[in-house]
Amino acid sequence: MREYRHRERVVTSLNHTEPDRVPRDLGGRVTSMMEGAYRSLKKYLDLDECGYDTVNQDYFTVEEFDERVLEYFDIDLRRVFLSGSGEYQKTIREDGTWIDEMGFTRRFSGMYGEQVDHPLRRAQDPADIRKYRFFDAYDPARTEGLKERVEYLYHETDYAIVAAGAVGGIFESCNWMRGFDQFPVDLMLNKKMAHTLLDKLNKYYIELMDAYLSVVGPYIQIVEMADDLGGQNNLLISPELYREMIFPYYKEEIDFIKSKTDAKIFHHSCGSVTKAGDLLLDAGVDILNSLQPRAAGMDSTFLKDRYGENLSFHGGIDIQDVLPNGSPEDVEEEVKRRMAIYAPGGGYIVCAAHCIQDDVSPENLVAMYRAADQWGTYPLSEELTDLRKRIPSR
Repeated sequence: MREYRHRERVVTSLNHTEPDRVPRDLGGRVTSMMEGAYRSLKKYLDLDECGYDTVNQDYFTVEEFDERVLEYFDIDLRRVFLSGSGEYQKTIREDGTWIDEMGFTRRFSGMYGEQVDHPLRRAQDPADIRKYRFFDAYDPARTEGLKERVEYLYHETDYAIVAAGAVGGIFESCNWMRGFDQFPVDLMLNKKMAHTLLDKLNKYYIELMDAYLSVVGPYIQIVEMADDLGGQNNLLISPELYREMIFPYYKEEIDFIKSKTDAKIFHHSCGSVTKAGDLLLDAGVDILNSLQPRAAGMDSTFLKDRYGENLSFHGGIDIQDVLPNGSPEDVEEEVKRRMAIYAPGGGYIVCAAHCIQDDVSPENLVAMYRAADQWGTYPLSEELTDLRKRIPSR
């Protein structure tokens, strides 16, 4: 079996063919690490702090990893980011809150920048929404240095390149704008209000993606999108309401992205989203993340059998119990199980199901990638093949 270069390995797998091994990932805004876990990992690996890295100061996830960490785990992907507006200035008030670029009021909770108020919560009619102003999507500060970065990664490295989340999810963001107690009511009882916000936000997000992809479009292999549609036990809204109210806007955004690049569309959602599989596929999604195995109905076997010909899978390693509470041996068994289900025939990138939290030990994180080393080689071992036969669909 020949050895693939990183980019070729990722592209081969996303085209549902088996390369030399299962690709692996760490990074971005939905499959990254919280700052505390990252600092503990660097200390564990005996890496000094001179390496370049950055942390998103609204979410406190690692945005730019020290390259030595990514090389240690032999991560196959690298990310580029759209910067913020040059006009925005973050100011932390006396009560510890700040307003981010989108207008969301946040407060640091000890790990996250939690949202504590919503800019359009008090809007009374569609005119109030139409009056709201975002920062200029085409501000040159957003793409400063971006062309040089993406061209370097494309020409001077062999990594697959991901355009990391430049925009929020259309459903999620509307909840952030109006409040999670108000926007679902709008969707059902004040549809004009809901459509006004959906349309306004979607137009802005398309402008941001236009500015972004006009620079990076020819070089990237994946566009990272995120829209949390599920809770622990079910979808947050019914599939019927999603198709009526949200789907047309998300499909418009994805259609626009696909007009600007040949990259695959990666969709992140937390929680129980099996019932949204057909919706996401119809919208143009190519890769599903985060595959939280403990959320209701997130049966890995069903997902692979039902959608594996059309969707690739990204994530899946349990962050709710195994990674924070299990032993390194438990972590290895978890990786083996997900590999056995998702990896046959390609179409799988292994990593944690969402960002690594501060309660995950460096030992377990190292164990996850060591297990990927041991069990991720194609053709898959007889032990994994036998394990797959013994795993029932829930």
